[in-house]
Amino acid sequence: MTPRSWFITPILTFAFAGGTTLAAQPNASSRLGELEDREAIGLVIRDYGRLLDERKFDEFGRLFAEDGVYVAGTTTRGPVAIAESLRRNWY
Repeated sequence: MTPRSWFITPILTFAFAGGTTLAAQPNASSRLGELEDREAIGLVIRDYGRLLDERKFDEFGRLFAEDGVYVAGTTTRGPVAIAESLRRNWY
């Protein structure tokens, strides 16, 4: 063993033994899907507050799925019912 190899070999062994293999890492399409999901969630969070502030209750209701539940004092289910409830209670 040369004087340098006694130092380099343990470092390389440590670096490669502790890392994850390429097969264990998510592929590009799953990483892209995760980024798209994060972007979509961010837009919903942004629109949630903005649409309420602007009193756009129909658009706000469409942020929810057909079986989505909105709880603010009372429990309302579904986009149309949520919009109607907000419209009724806001004014």
